[in-house]
Amino acid sequence: MLTAGMASYLAFFQPPFYFPQPTGEYAVGTATCHWVDQRQQPDHLASHKELMVQLWYPAEGKPSTIPTEAYAPYFINHIKETYKIGWLVTMSRPMYSYAAEDALLIKRGGELPIIIFSHGFLSTRNHNTAQCEELASHGYIVVGISHSFGSCVTEFPGGRRVITDPIKHYQQFLENPIAYYKQFNGNINTWIDDVHMVINELDILSKHQSSPLYGRLAMNNIGMFGHSFGGAVTAQMCRHDERIKAGVAMDSPLFGPHATQRLNKPFMFLLADPMSAADMIGLMHKLGLTLTQAQEFVQTLHPSCIPAVNKLFRSIDQDVYKIILRNADHLAFCDIALMKEACLFSGVLHNMGVGSINGFRATEIVRSYLVAFFDKYLQSKPSELLDGEIQQYPECMPERAC
Repeated sequence: MLTAGMASYLAFFQPPFYFPQPTGEYAVGTATCHWVDQRQQPDHLASHKELMVQLWYPAEGKPSTIPTEAYAPYFINHIKETYKIGWLVTMSRPMYSYAAEDALLIKRGGELPIIIFSHGFLSTRNHNTAQCEELASHGYIVVGISHSFGSCVTEFPGGRRVITDPIKHYQQFLENPIAYYKQFNGNINTWIDDVHMVINELDILSKHQSSPLYGRLAMNNIGMFGHSFGGAVTAQMCRHDERIKAGVAMDSPLFGPHATQRLNKPFMFLLADPMSAADMIGLMHKLGLTLTQAQEFVQTLHPSCIPAVNKLFRSIDQDVYKIILRNADHLAFCDIALMKEACLFSGVLHNMGVGSINGFRATEIVRSYLVAFFDKYLQSKPSELLDGEIQQYPECMPERAC
């Protein structure tokens, strides 16, 4: 009876959980788009690539003080249907954010700077909603991509879903961890092509008179940020696409060809407390690898983490920042940080991969650094946070080179 009662409470009677309010001067709108690329694709992909894309943008009207939009219903429903216990324990509390569906884009302001968002592997385009809403409230068009071959679930019009099963991937990891890791160096090209497609589609919409984005997109003023694997994609895009002017990688190993090759654009690394190789071996052993497997895997993986970040950091010949967020783990840089605060069992679940830092505080810090960085390099605004003598956040260990 007690178990049934607890399950009923978790499923039906929990109070709602509200995301933090955006701090910019604009209300925030959002729209979901289904874009199809007519380019011929490699044989291993569909003949025409299709992507689901989320737009967040500054909207007409006063900024909302009340969150009324249900958080990523397609994602929550997928977790509920597929991983019932996981949903019940971690995501059954109703969650709400601020961006209003299909609100009107602000009429003033001319062309607006663009920021592309690339999620982490097994995440979704909505996993950094709090950050995307924040940037939109400061006057940016933010474009989140669901990478179909790597998002945990992508739902297309009509309810058709493409699913990347984390349990299957975990089994593949246990069977051959080094081979599993090495596939990411190949997969990154598919994600890079996703970003190219999205930017090309934005360019088309900016020139099409029937589009609500006609004449409103500053196609020569684009930034990009990503979490985890999406951060590795961001670094590659900054290297190879001149339309990207500045980038941020959030706790990202570096993958792909010439991953540590010099960049010539402003860049920022936001990092969790770095793990030593020994700590990483211990973690991999806990995840199910034998001690020998764990040692071999970390010998392959570790050079792509902090050593690679440090090498790239030293090579960038523009302004570059490296900020370590103390007491933070890998998932402190996405909305899981907030879900940790909504979850009754986050302590039992080892802080859900966020670390001991408060999830609201982590979100505040990350949002502040994103706004400061893109304001400086897309809108030429001075930044006391990045360049001032006073350290605003004692949780952070900043390092700058230029």
